[in-house]
Amino acid sequence: MKKRIFIITEGGKGIGFGHLSRCFSLYHALRQKGEEPVFLVNEDSSALSFLASLGGKEIQTRHRAESLNGVQGLGGELAVVDSYRLPLPAYQEIAGRFDLLVSIDDENRLPYPPGFVVNGALYASELPYPRRPGVNLLLGPDYFLLRPEYMGIPPREVRREIRDILITVGGVDWCHLTQRLIKIAGEMPGVTLHVLTTDGFDDLEGIHRSADEVPAKVLFYHNRRNLVEVMRRCDIALSAGGQTTYELAACGTPTVGVCTVQNQLKNLLAWEKAGFLLFAGWENDSRFGNKMRQCLETITPQETRAQMSREGRKRIDGRGPARVAGAILYPGESATPFEKAGNF
Repeated sequence: MKKRIFIITEGGKGIGFGHLSRCFSLYHALRQKGEEPVFLVNEDSSALSFLASLGGKEIQTRHRAESLNGVQGLGGELAVVDSYRLPLPAYQEIAGRFDLLVSIDDENRLPYPPGFVVNGALYASELPYPRRPGVNLLLGPDYFLLRPEYMGIPPREVRREIRDILITVGGVDWCHLTQRLIKIAGEMPGVTLHVLTTDGFDDLEGIHRSADEVPAKVLFYHNRRNLVEVMRRCDIALSAGGQTTYELAACGTPTVGVCTVQNQLKNLLAWEKAGFLLFAGWENDSRFGNKMRQCLETITPQETRAQMSREGRKRIDGRGPARVAGAILYPGESATPFEKAGNF
């Protein structure tokens, strides 16, 4: 008999699409195991369009990302919650309505109720998660929730010269970073820039104007969901520090990372330490342009890029959603509390 499963998350303007993307990864893995989970998301048109474009079939809405509107009256075997905004009492209420709560986390944000806590970040095992009865921790990149197209990607053939550069700053670009990256990378001789944009960007016209001002050829990909082909085509990527860094690692695309919000910093520093990424610093640093140019010079040698590609691929295999789905559907067969908690 199928379990009654709800995935409660948020996305859209001012939030981005990272929560939706990783929740869809788990949604797909649960469907692969015969379940039919239902999404419950904030009432944002871009969020709903994003999920529908990925193939989400059962989608319900609540009015605001920070609200439990729509949850009252629900119940079942399993609730998955992925939120930066819901407070602890909301998690406690959801836990009381379902047999099992799965809390997807990034930075040990709350003392989550009993159930599973999933944090697939590279640095997750270094966070001070407390030992608490009934809490099972699934930490580290073995549990990172990537969409199915990132599984089983073959090794990259690293070209002698950089010809194609990917520019990706996530689902929103409130700091106009894309324009600046186009201007900097567009100075490199003989390159083609591949620029990702979404409906969440504030100044699409300005981005296109900046492309007209550089000698490089610029190709745009608007609201494109499956990016594996583009990521593998590009020799390097210039990226903000969110979930995209894990997608790039799975593709073995050497990356220069930029921090746009505080919650990206641990991630960027962890990938830099792992040898997959060069960190150009904060986007609002007065020296940002010079730092980015220095990173582009550093990443140019073929062997440097080959080593970075290997370091990324060996940490991300794309099987995280299947591992998490198996653990939460069959908890008696998964790790005991704290067994998967890394450094404890």
